[in-house]
Amino acid sequence: MLGSFIGGIVIGLLLAAGSVAGFVVGTKRVSRPEGHAAADGDFATAVQPSAPDPVKAPAPVRQGRRATSGLAEELRLEIDALSVDLDLVLANPLTADADPAELAARRKAEAALKAAVRVRDDAGASGRQQSIASILQQGRSSLDELMVRRQELRDAEAVIGEFRDQLAALPVDTGAATPDPAVLAEYRKAEAALERAVEAARGLERERLKRVLGAVGTGRVAVLRLEALLAGRPVPLELITPEELAKSEWDLRPGLTPDRFYYEGRGPAEIVIDRPVPGKAALLDLVCEGADYKKLALITRSGAKTTEERFFSDSDPYRGRELVPAERTHVRIETEPKCQWSLRFRPLRDARPLTGSLRGQGPEVLLCPESGSLRLTAHLRQPGENGEVRFVDESDVEGGVEIDWSGDAGRMVAHGLGTFRRTESVDGPGLLVVRTPGTWELKLARS
Repeated sequence: MLGSFIGGIVIGLLLAAGSVAGFVVGTKRVSRPEGHAAADGDFATAVQPSAPDPVKAPAPVRQGRRATSGLAEELRLEIDALSVDLDLVLANPLTADADPAELAARRKAEAALKAAVRVRDDAGASGRQQSIASILQQGRSSLDELMVRRQELRDAEAVIGEFRDQLAALPVDTGAATPDPAVLAEYRKAEAALERAVEAARGLERERLKRVLGAVGTGRVAVLRLEALLAGRPVPLELITPEELAKSEWDLRPGLTPDRFYYEGRGPAEIVIDRPVPGKAALLDLVCEGADYKKLALITRSGAKTTEERFFSDSDPYRGRELVPAERTHVRIETEPKCQWSLRFRPLRDARPLTGSLRGQGPEVLLCPESGSLRLTAHLRQPGENGEVRFVDESDVEGGVEIDWSGDAGRMVAHGLGTFRRTESVDGPGLLVVRTPGTWELKLARS
């Protein structure tokens, strides 16, 4: 009887558990959002199991990733950057007459890139970090060299093209029955210089632009002499010492740049004056740095005649503008080897016009465009120093600016020591030449 009682209890508990489980399962299966009833035949849809969450596909593995996983990220990026830069630089295909120097630099850069990729993909290579860093440095250096070579060639071609045009514009008939021997000799020198410049531009030397400039510089001097012969002007004479004969053509032409009228260099130099307007007076802008003693002069060296006009002699730096009469042939710079200088020849039209009043500092050349009788007031401030203002009239300017026995041009209109003010009459138009180490103020008015 006891067994029957226990069996009844167990059966009751099992029935209760089944009811609860059925209620829970049934509730889960038919539950819907509020206000939505199950339609006929919708039961199968209602009991469909929820779709599993989508599984993300693994990211594609870059080629060589396993080999490069041990590399620093910046090295991988540098390899990619070198590849991109090289593609950009080499966007234009090479032609049959490609520059040999640029071609050599290109091949070195491409070889460095290939070597870097090869080491990157070689997982077994030892010391990959250092090897790739070194190779990349070589690649970058080659790429920089390629760009330098390309710019060098552009500059060289521009300089050669300008000189070729200058030579072609000369009124020289080399096939004349009785050519002037002196003119023909200078023309042949210029032609030979052009040939040397063209040959140098195709060279592999690191200083090939210097060789081009040196050859063109020699050719320009020949052209200047030729022009002077044709016009009956003083012919610039170059003095070359035995020591200088052993120097390269570039060393004999100090300060040359791709700009025909601009020079820059260090130490002593003598520059043949190349005028923007042949046979006319010009302007000289000169800067000479350093605290060493220096002498700056315009000289005339033609045949047996040599004269000099020293316009500065001091240890202070010099910065100013000078008037260069047509008969002057050279600019001479005497200073210590470390002293840096630069100069530019300009046409007279670049002079600042004085129409009312102007202020400035240091040597200057001004244009006086007004005609007729004028009143010039000059106020110079130069404690303990001498200064002057000179006037060159228009007819003298047109004639190339004549210089007197002392080497000066024009008429003195104001001169004094220290600070002073002067008022003088001038007849325009013309040029005003100011020479002072201090400051100045000029005023021009009708008389």
